Amino acid sequence: MELLLEAVERRRLTPLEAVELRRAVGHLRACLANAGVELRRLVDEAERVRDEHARQLLMVRQPGLEAACRICGAAAGAWCRPVHGGGVMPRTLHVARLVDARVLS
Repeated sequence: MELLLEAVERRRLTPLEAVELRRAVGHLRACLANAGVELRRLVDEAERVRDEHARQLLMVRQPGLEAACRICGAAAGAWCRPVHGGGVMPRTLHVARLVDARVLS
């Protein structure tokens, strides 16, 4: 393709060269069109893997998160919520949740 572009700068292309250049430009256009879709797919996959890894790390650091909390209603994987009107987030998981997750006996 570079040779054809250089030829365009120096002289008129032959009909065969013009066809070849059009084919090369069409191929380049198709590659670039698919590149955006492929890039989006790869970014989505990387974000999914990152989120899954973060969730696994959280479960290792806080094994009680594997169970839902029957005290505050927090779902599995989510941190415990305050149960009293103060709205202060608990620093640890509720004891009942740790018992349900068999972290405590």
